[in-house]
Amino acid sequence: MGLISAREAVDLCRFSTDPEDGTRSVVMVSVTHPSAPLREGIVRVHTHPSLLVISPSGKDTKVTSIIQAEMHLMGVPAGITDSLVPKGILSFFDDLRAYSSKDLKLNLNQSLTGWVP
Repeated sequence: MGLISAREAVDLCRFSTDPEDGTRSVVMVSVTHPSAPLREGIVRVHTHPSLLVISPSGKDTKVTSIIQAEMHLMGVPAGITDSLVPKGILSFFDDLRAYSSKDLKLNLNQSLTGWVP
């Protein structure tokens, strides 16, 4: 085991699409669920009520993210968390940008599984 244990989150997410402008949003919050018991050696992150909004903006896309999570990093030196946490956040948005740049041939007017109109 390294200095920082692996982390996981179990979140309830609600996906929705605004039919007027196509804005998509995800609201998420931590939950407990019998199919996702705590696992030895893995720290369970707690996600407070959080929001991710993806809006069309001309040829571009605007992403608004309001996310608060308890990472349970007590005891880890501040220098390490100060360098790792921002990298994790940036990699999330880098991954989102890379995924969104793929030619997925999606019809954005069709209903997507899991999305509520």
